[in-house]
Amino acid sequence: MEVGHGLKSCTKEIHIATTHVDGYDVHLIDTPGFNDDDMQDSDILRKIAEYLETGVRLSGILYLHPITDSRMGGAGKRNLDLLRNLVGSENMGNVKLITTKWCGVTDQESEVRLDDLLSDFWKEMVDNGADIDRYDGTVKDGKRIIQSILRTAPVTLLFQEELRKGFQLAETSAGKSLKEELNKLQEKYDRRLRELKDDAAAEREKYEEALWKRDEVAEQVRKLHEGEIKEMQGRIGELEKRWCLVM
Repeated sequence: MEVGHGLKSCTKEIHIATTHVDGYDVHLIDTPGFNDDDMQDSDILRKIAEYLETGVRLSGILYLHPITDSRMGGAGKRNLDLLRNLVGSENMGNVKLITTKWCGVTDQESEVRLDDLLSDFWKEMVDNGADIDRYDGTVKDGKRIIQSILRTAPVTLLFQEELRKGFQLAETSAGKSLKEELNKLQEKYDRRLRELKDDAAAEREKYEEALWKRDEVAEQVRKLHEGEIKEMQGRIGELEKRWCLVM
C-alpha cells in the first residue's frame, strides 16, 4: 500500500493487501480518510458502504493517530464521530486506537497528549472496550499489532446492520452524523456570505470563495440522499464468509 507522508492523503480508493501471519491469511484494508482535499466526505462514506455491503466481517479496526498532533481539530473530531457511528458501541472491543510518530515528540509532550486523548476524545470508545496501542514504525511492531487481533471474533458493524435493515445512507448513524456536521458547515458559510454581502468593502474574491464552499457542502448533503445503495440491504445478510480481516 502507498503511504502518504505529506499533508494530502494518497488513498482515493479502498485498497486491500494480503499477508500471512502465524498461519493466517490477513487482509489489510485501507480506506480513504474523511476531510480529504480531493474527495467529498459523502463520496468517501459511500465508497466505504459499497465495500462493506459485500458482507465482509472485520476482526479488527485500526485507527491511527499521530501523537505529534498538538490539538484535536474539527476534522479529527469528525473522524472519531464517524468511527463511532460506523462501528457501534457494542463492537468497540474490535477497535484499536493506535498512536504513531512517537519519535517526533518528547516524553513529556507525549504523556500530556495521550492523557488528553484518554480523558476526553477517546474516553467513550475506551469505556466501551476499545484497546489502546502505540506503533513504533517498524515492520516487527506492525506484525505484533496484527497478531494481537488475529484471534478476535469478526463482527458485523453497526453501519452494515443498518444497511441490511434497509436504511438509506443518510438514515444510518454515520450518515446522520455526517449530515449534522455538513449542516453546521452550511450554516457557517451562509453566515459568512451574509456578512460579505452586507460589507460594501468586501472583496469579490472572498465572497465567491464562501459561495463555492457553501455550494460544495450543499452538494454533499444532496448526495447523502441520493437513491438506494444498489442491492446493499439484502446482500450483507446473505454472505457467510468468515474472513479474518483487518482494517
